[in-house]
Amino acid sequence: MSTSEHESAGNRAQVTASETYFERWCREHQIEFRRIKEACVQGHKRPDYAIKIDGQVCIIEIKQIDPKPADDSLLQEIARSEVKSRWIDPGVRLTRPMRDASDQLRKFSMRGFPTVACFFDNTAGFHAEDIHVIRAMAGKETLRFEVSSDPEHQPRYLGMSFGKKATLTKIHNTSISAVAVLRQPLGSSLIIDLYHNRYARVPISRDRAAPFVRTQIEAGTEFPATEGTSIFDIKNDPVWSVILEAKTIEEAEAKLEATTAKYVERTLRELRGGD
Repeated sequence: MSTSEHESAGNRAQVTASETYFERWCREHQIEFRRIKEACVQGHKRPDYAIKIDGQVCIIEIKQIDPKPADDSLLQEIARSEVKSRWIDPGVRLTRPMRDASDQLRKFSMRGFPTVACFFDNTAGFHAEDIHVIRAMAGKETLRFEVSSDPEHQPRYLGMSFGKKATLTKIHNTSISAVAVLRQPLGSSLIIDLYHNRYARVPISRDRAAPFVRTQIEAGTEFPATEGTSIFDIKNDPVWSVILEAKTIEEAEAKLEATTAKYVERTLRELRGGD
């Protein structure tokens, strides 16, 4: 890990790669920042930075995702040009640091300061992509269906919501106003994506943040129900339902080819007004 020496409130402290990049990002955006002095009480951790935007002070806690053995293994596989599938539980590398950040930011949040837990992925993986951040903040996705005991009533998809195993809820970790991810896309300058906590004690103004971040997302917002064709519509379509009756992949492919021709023919007929 690359480090540098940083003068802070009379103390010399090592600065991590993520902190170095964050300070560079502040300078690039002409944002005033100062490092918060470390706590004198052993075991007590304070946040890392205070920044000021339009006269408003915001408290920042930097969380760096460092490589683990699995990440080193991935690098070795890439070096050997090996392609292997692997399962990564979305958000698993962010949940604990997010809770820790909430503890560190609580006192400042209680005093009315907006706060940000800022992540920087220092690995070869993709632990800070959207799916990981949103899953860690808002929990697992739940697909909701309307199901009736009446066999004549077909199930209906109602949409998707979040919640199961969420880190940021109405009663937990409300000290975090937003989660940020500091990134440096290839060939680009440093950018930040901001994920707002809809349960935050002190929300961050979207308008105030807009000039400094690439994107803003409200994590945990329910997705609207899909308005297009659903699996139930396909199942009940006499043209496409034959594919579902196939017993083998080969049979399904053959049925698909024949069905596609029928579907095209039906569509053209409808476009011509039933000719």
